[in-house]
Formats: sequence, structure tokens, C-alpha cells
Amino acid sequence: MKIITENATDEVTYAIEDDVDVDIRTDCMIVGPSSKPKFRVGFYNSSNVKLHTGVTLPSDWYGRKYKYNGSEWSANEKYVGFCSAKSAVASDATTIPLMINEGKALRLSVGVAYIVGDAGVNEKITYTGIDGDTLTGVTRGVDSTPIQDIRPGHTIHEKLPE
Repeated sequence: MKIITENATDEVTYAIEDDVDVDIRTDCMIVGPSSKPKFRVGFYNSSNVKLHTGVTLPSDWYGRKYKYNGSEWSANEKYVGFCSAKSAVASDATTIPLMINEGKALRLSVGVAYIVGDAGVNEKITYTGIDGDTLTGVTRGVDSTPIQDIRPGHTIHEKLPE
């Protein structure tokens, strides 16, 4: 596997299959054949990212969840796990269906989460389990936070972003 790390933080931002071309230039990063790239990242270039090859990813890898210094992996302490609601959820629901993202249903793991709602209103929830792509045993409005309507796409964070 190939990975891209940011020079300033060592955060791993991309994981790319070994057989896919990666060209980090002075003005951008191109992934895929130069004649027909899969994608181009204009803000990544040879001055701010590194390419590492022959790397084995941690089993629960997700962008920015880990750092890599060229030989060792470490957890990124600033990483905030998150996911998105798949559908509307009633205020008394005890389950919350989540969207599948890149084959991974979610990036939550701590049993407490925050639903980032409209106009800066954040609802604290707890949950007792994860069944496939669904939070189960959900308690809404923890610590007297306002219970809000959950619509498809609402973001659910492990902790509130700083």
C-alpha cells in the first residue's frame, strides 16, 4: 500500500493501492495515470506531503486517524471520529442508522457522541452498541442537551470538534 502523509503533522491522509500511480509535483499531487488521472489534489505538493510505499495499514485505518513517521504508526490524538445519519430519526428512537462511507459504516468507538445540528445546536447522546451500520441502545438528550430532529446527512461526532 502507498500512503500520503502531511509533512507538518505526519497525519496519513490517503491510502492508495500499490498498482496506482502517484505523482507528487511542485504544484500538485496527481493520483492515477498522468494521461487520465483518478484525481488531483491542488493543495498537496512536494513541499508539504510525502509518499511512503510498501506500507501495511492498521486494520481500522481511516484518513487522519493515524500518523506515520516513515517507520512507525501512532494514534492521532486530535482525530475526532464521526459519521453521518442515513435517514431521519424520531426524537424517541433508540437506534440511529448510519451512512456507509468507503465501505466503512462509521468511525465512532467511545459510546458517547454529539449530533451536530442546525444553528450550532449540539445534542449529546449515548449508545450501548453498534450493529452493522446502526447505533443501538441510544439515549437522546443526555446532560439536558436539546433533542433535535435528525435528518439524513446530519453529522455525529465522538466529541465536539475544536
